[in-house]
Amino acid sequence: MLDAGVEVLHEASLGFSLDALGYKAVFDHLQATRDVRVTYGSVHERIWASQRDFQLEVLTAAAQRLSEENVDAFAGPAVEVVGELPLTTPDERRYAAQELTRVAMNHTWEQDTDSNQLFRTLRYLCAGVSTNFDDTELVEVIARMRRRAIDGYEEVVLALIEVIGLRARSPLTIPEAARELAQSTSAVTTGLDVDAAVMAREPMLLATGRSGEDQPWHPLAWATWMLTRGLLELDGDLDPADRGL
Repeated sequence: MLDAGVEVLHEASLGFSLDALGYKAVFDHLQATRDVRVTYGSVHERIWASQRDFQLEVLTAAAQRLSEENVDAFAGPAVEVVGELPLTTPDERRYAAQELTRVAMNHTWEQDTDSNQLFRTLRYLCAGVSTNFDDTELVEVIARMRRRAIDGYEEVVLALIEVIGLRARSPLTIPEAARELAQSTSAVTTGLDVDAAVMAREPMLLATGRSGEDQPWHPLAWATWMLTRGLLELDGDLDPADRGL
């Protein structure tokens, strides 16, 4: 039932409301996709005390999976880039920090569209597009999703900071800078998610390659790089007068 409920969520549009995630919708989905017949009496007050409890549990299950997918979508490409690029000189490390941000955040935005769509649906539910805005339990489900994603992203950022050899800009500590980067990037992602519903944002071509060649940057990737430059710097390898990565 939970797996089927998450699948129903994935098929939802931005106009989805929590009321649409009822027993009947999930029963019909199970019958159509698995040829499994489930009845109201077999789940109501046996597994879930109410349909409402079922709906919130489905949302919680979806949020947990999406948080993991979101972090993996960033971590995989970022680690791959760092593994392929030299990190000996300050210039090499500076470029590695830039390139892993570009590649990983581009991939995060462009990852499986169903997952991105569901993230947007859940955020819309919390932002007031649906009628569930005053639903504190629903807001908490989505808040947990955001916190899980931020926690996972923060762990990856801390590991990359150590590998590349970055330090936090004064007066921040490295953990503070990593946390701020994770939280701020999550907020930017949310804003761009909402923006994308009404106005498409195309990648920018910027001359950021090693030889000055153009490279595609999604606005999310570029914003993340600007945040990174504001919070972190190379560890002791730059002239004191040069405050940029």
